[in-house]
Parts: sequence; C-alpha cells; structure tokens
Amino acid sequence: MSYKFLFCLFALSVFCTIKFFQILYSGKKIKAHNRYEISGNGTIDLKDSVINGNLIITNDSVRIINKTTNISYDFSDPSFQSLIINNGEQNLKLYRLKELDNKIYRLIKDTLSVKIFDKNISFKLDKDNIDYNNLVFKTDSKVFESITFWTTSTKKRIVKILNTIWHTHLNPKSFKGKEDLMNRIIDNDESIYPAVLPSKKSAHFQKINNNKAPT
Repeated sequence: MSYKFLFCLFALSVFCTIKFFQILYSGKKIKAHNRYEISGNGTIDLKDSVINGNLIITNDSVRIINKTTNISYDFSDPSFQSLIINNGEQNLKLYRLKELDNKIYRLIKDTLSVKIFDKNISFKLDKDNIDYNNLVFKTDSKVFESITFWTTSTKKRIVKILNTIWHTHLNPKSFKGKEDLMNRIIDNDESIYPAVLPSKKSAHFQKINNNKAPT
C-alpha cells in the first residue's frame, strides 16, 4: 500500500470528520436560535378540511382559534398540509414538502416555475433571515437542495441550481455571496431576471415586479 494512497485516505477521513461536525454544529445553532411565537389571522389546510381563524405558531405546532374551534396541530401530524397567516402587513406561507423529507417549510419566493423554501418560520424576508442550511428550490418535477454533503460554496450551488432550472448562464462571480444573491432574487433584481427574460419591459417581468411574493 503506497504512501500516496494512505495520505489520500487520511485526507478524506479528515474532510469527512470536519464536514460532519460542521453539519452537526450548524443544525444545533439553528435549532437553538429559532425560538418563536407568531400570531395572526389565517387558514390551515388539512387533508380533509380547511379551517379559518386566529393562528398561533410555535416551534413545532400551530393552534387555531375561532368561534367553534380551539385546537393545536403538531407539524408532525400527517393531516397538516399547509397554512397561510397574515400579521396585518405580510403573509407567511408554510407547506409540507412531501417530495423531500415531509417536513414543514416556509415559501420564500414563487417565480418563473421555481418555488424557493427554507425552514426559518418568520415573516422577515432578507439575507439575514434565511435558513441557508435548509434552502430548497422546487419545480413541478424536481427538488434541489442548496446544501449537500459535497457543497463547498452555497452561492455557487444556488447559481448552478438556477442555471439548471432556467437554462441560463448566471455567473457566481457576479454576486458577493449567498446573502447578496438571495436578496437579489427576493427583490426581483435586474441582474437576475433579464438573464431569464429577454426584456424587463415584458409582461412577465412586469408581473413578477408587481407581485413580490411572498410578503
């Protein structure tokens, strides 16, 4: 057995160990950071019914209250499918992604045949309030995760996903980082969408600018 082979084996084991603890630490940090209680008027979509009322969302459940109902649903409950809640200014939309891990995700953006999700349950939509470790891009037929075992750059991974979906040639070097890239996507920035749409004056481009969803 050559020294070169042993060195490669050692390097691979070190890389795997570092990656494991990075994932473990980031998961713990996110879990500890996201302690929340969100309330507002909204709708819960269950497998066999739709209920409207006042919603109170915590880390792992939602309570709905109206004239006839006062009941909680765990997000792990398979009957729970989705919800929309409004705090008077903004909408928050949560969905169960059966195509991925059957967990609850927040809809960040729905535009040009791609829906972008994360697990940060918050009304705030900006670069500092995105769960990059659970960022997901979904089309009608495929789900792309921004973080995989082999991901070394989240920014490059996101650009690669968008280029695959939109058949474009976005350049990772055009963006300062993953935060800059996501802000531009959320804000319908011209540096993103002209690459997909020939003219920003087109009806489609005007439509996405008039509907900066979700807000």
